[in-house]
Amino acid sequence: MALTAREALDHVRHALSADKMPSIGGLRILNDAGEYLVNMHPWRWLEGEQVSLSLLPDQPFIWLPENVHSINALVSADTINANVTLTTAQELARRRASTINTSFHYWAALVYAQRGTKKRLNYEFTAGYNDTGTVIISDSARVVTFHFNAGTDTENDKYNLGDGASEQTTAIKLVKAINSADLMVRAEYAPNLGLGGLIVESRYAGRDDSDDWALAETVPDLVLDSTVNATQGGPPMPRLDLWPTPGTHEQDAFVAYYRRGWNPLRNDDDAVGVPTWCEALYLALVRNVALGYERDAEGDVATRLGNVRNSGLFGDARRRDSYVQQDFGPMQNGAAQFDYGLNDQMWNFDQTGGPL
Repeated sequence: MALTAREALDHVRHALSADKMPSIGGLRILNDAGEYLVNMHPWRWLEGEQVSLSLLPDQPFIWLPENVHSINALVSADTINANVTLTTAQELARRRASTINTSFHYWAALVYAQRGTKKRLNYEFTAGYNDTGTVIISDSARVVTFHFNAGTDTENDKYNLGDGASEQTTAIKLVKAINSADLMVRAEYAPNLGLGGLIVESRYAGRDDSDDWALAETVPDLVLDSTVNATQGGPPMPRLDLWPTPGTHEQDAFVAYYRRGWNPLRNDDDAVGVPTWCEALYLALVRNVALGYERDAEGDVATRLGNVRNSGLFGDARRRDSYVQQDFGPMQNGAAQFDYGLNDQMWNFDQTGGPL
């Protein structure tokens, strides 16, 4: 039976010989111990996670899941029409400075960036739309009206954004128009909200005033799913910066295989995501984190966790983890491997035709 957060909290009380939980919070202790567990060794049981990534028009990056520890592989779902290669941020910057642009091969670098916003609105078009309804966005400098019927664009009026047959196309057109209007907001197509999903959020993080912009709409097929309030910058989150910048939306264009980090525990009934044979090591970390926080005069957290790392408990768990797969097949990409001619003993000689 999987270990639960409630059972792990009992170990906190037992280690401290106390009925009450420490003032710093029991879940904080469990999550700190978990973060140390996933960082203390490149565990095989953390591998194998994968996620499909979609390209969004005019967005030169893709946000990754919050629990990404490291990227193991990044492949294109359609290698015939497009491919992707992981590279460094320096190489990505060099390529972005190039005037040569192709959408047949993407380059990506993993970076960390703050994803905090002051305000975010999650919308969804429930059907295609090209009627007279409007979306009006105002900030401290100007007001821009977005129209879905035909018309001529001006600085503060944008037309021809509708598609009566496709909610997806309507959402993507509105996203591109908002992002090109030079407002204090940015938009992003969000298929996770629905085929016609999009988000509108503050362009800059950390603003103190949530009323720095406002959105009003008269579109019957545009539904406000939810409002997300401030995250005030928040912790840095992993994302893939891309070159070249995608020009269209491509659903599930890439597949990323990654080693996951710790999945935070938020409720007492949450399952602790560790293998059963690793539970004893995790509970030892939990007990030592609790003792280190509450009785640091007898031994601080760093010293106590160092003792766990040097223990036989950690060594046994590491050996058990390494036995998951012992056969990886024949050697690949070695010096003896060649492309042409199976068991050809003349592989390193050029073939020359006979005399005429």
